[in-house]
Amino acid sequence: MLAPEERPTETPLLEVESFDKLLNNFKAAYFAVALILPEAAMIQEIEKMAQWTKWDNEAFLDLLPRFGAAPGMILQRFANLLPRHFDVRDIFFIRFFAKPDLKKFLVTKEMHLSQLHDPHANQLDEHYCRRWISINLIRQLKAMQGTQDNSGPIAGAQISQYVGTPNAYLCLSVAQASMTHSAESYSFTIGLLVNDKLKRLFRFLDDPAVKRKDVHTTCERCPISDCAARVFPPVFLQKEHHRNQTRSELAAIEEKKELQQ
Repeated sequence: MLAPEERPTETPLLEVESFDKLLNNFKAAYFAVALILPEAAMIQEIEKMAQWTKWDNEAFLDLLPRFGAAPGMILQRFANLLPRHFDVRDIFFIRFFAKPDLKKFLVTKEMHLSQLHDPHANQLDEHYCRRWISINLIRQLKAMQGTQDNSGPIAGAQISQYVGTPNAYLCLSVAQASMTHSAESYSFTIGLLVNDKLKRLFRFLDDPAVKRKDVHTTCERCPISDCAARVFPPVFLQKEHHRNQTRSELAAIEEKKELQQ
């Protein structure tokens, strides 16, 4: 039906040879997801979720075998349909990747609707906030693999309150082992801005089991002083504090000079 002239035959892409090839790959992927996850059927699933008074990990995971879909496909389809049919427009989708040692978590895919939301990718090799459910689920999955033969998927929900902003997001996340290298892991997360509209849609937002956590983008920029999950000092805040202190001291010197004249 699409019949693109230039398209890749592999996934993930081994290399990006042209913009047209990348664009056609995106169109083909979107079309495939729409076929596997029909619009009407997925709207019904979202409407069923809207009636939940408690978040249910297993019921959410049951969507995967019923539709024969991967976690990322389900969550991306939600992001496609929520704006048009439920008027939920402030959305992000993010995919994390981690190697077996869990020393570094990488953002390998992201999408933002309406505005640039937190979290988002950071290109400065900083340490992403370990309070994010996206990262916590990968760590939980790794712990489960250490005690039992479990490659996932596992799911979870969290309300993430971003420190320094008025924004909180309902984050629905799924983690699973890589299909090609079982020791490596991925997580897929959709974040929905918590507002009156979202509260009217999803009743389970009031479920105490959906934990609310203060989060930030990276440890290097985070002002939370008592964070037990911190893996790196807030070096950017420390530098900013030092600059402000230097400015204050210079201003005091200038003021003293003016008084002496």
